[in-house]
Amino acid sequence: MVSQAFREFKEKISETGFSAAIIENLVRNGAVSAGTLAKATGMSIPTATKAMEKLIKNGLVIDCGKQRGTSSRSSKTYALNPAAGYFAGVEIHRHHIEVGISDMSGNLVYESGGIPFLLEEDGAYEALCGCIKGAFAQAGKYAAGIIACTISVPGRVHNGSGESFNYFADAGKPLGAALEERLGMKVYIDNDSRIICYGEYLRRRLFEFRNILYINVNWGLGMGLILDGKLYYGSTGLAGELGHITMFDNEIFCRCGKKGCLETEASGFAAKRLLLAKHAAGARSTLSKKIENNEEIVLDDLINAIRSEDMLMIEIIEEIGNQLGKGVAAMINIFNPDRVILGGELAKAGEYLRMAVVGSVRKYSISIVNRETSIELADTALNANLLGCCFIARDRTLGII
Repeated sequence: MVSQAFREFKEKISETGFSAAIIENLVRNGAVSAGTLAKATGMSIPTATKAMEKLIKNGLVIDCGKQRGTSSRSSKTYALNPAAGYFAGVEIHRHHIEVGISDMSGNLVYESGGIPFLLEEDGAYEALCGCIKGAFAQAGKYAAGIIACTISVPGRVHNGSGESFNYFADAGKPLGAALEERLGMKVYIDNDSRIICYGEYLRRRLFEFRNILYINVNWGLGMGLILDGKLYYGSTGLAGELGHITMFDNEIFCRCGKKGCLETEASGFAAKRLLLAKHAAGARSTLSKKIENNEEIVLDDLINAIRSEDMLMIEIIEEIGNQLGKGVAAMINIFNPDRVILGGELAKAGEYLRMAVVGSVRKYSISIVNRETSIELADTALNANLLGCCFIARDRTLGII
């Protein structure tokens, strides 16, 4: 079941017969001239101008007036119409969800964060539906204009069928289809690492870089890929399972059921396991009291300890970074990327993590391959996951990804 807004939007696109290359250029570059569009798409300037006029008539594009370019001449410019429609995003975490709505231009117009939710509890699907509906009820006019929504789900998901293979078995059918029925709108399901990768790529306008690896170091370990300037899904939509490459002979069972996965030594779960083991062996930390009181240790606890210069947690995060660097080195050898971006909650450890990864990459990857690859931290202020959800909802609806 999809909304009237979705059907009308798709009809408008069909009537326009627009070039996907034109819309993609507007998505990436904002206000552009007909000359710029013509050069980027291979059209003539008159053809590009007519396309803009048709898109303006259908309400998808606005005329921004004349703007001075690099030369002294002024040219009429065009941009996506922010009010052409709204796109929603929901990011799911272990203990809460975040909900946001963006306009057509990709600007967040509504955001509701920290909504309590327990991913691994019985009845998680029903709870998720209630949380999303509650957030949309608070969004007013924006919720009524939602064209499509993307749900960011941790673990393995199939973006085509809308299935979540790790969570929400109580939905009774593929998660995407189940949520479409309950929410009454078009719903896309995608992997959280891939979504964050896309959010960083578009919002930070990293288009000069054709190949980017986004490493999502959270409780688990995932990866999003931009290859040759495109978000990469693989043949069945399951690409990016970096955390489940078997790399260690450690006899530690991974959440996927196998032993020795990279995630067992380079993730939030690994950091917590190391903390508890070192505490049991006599090491002390600012978190020792919580451990002794049997209180739950969450990722924020680990990050706050590092920020307070807790030497045990700094030692642990550097150990995590060294092991993660082995996996990143392998990815660099395979993909030869322009950039590797370290993101996720554990990346808030900052330079302690990054420098450990860099050192390990230099040790384990081929120097001539890694020479031009920069390894950097994600922009933690960006909210790339929520933005990425909205971007994917918009761009899948437009047919440009």
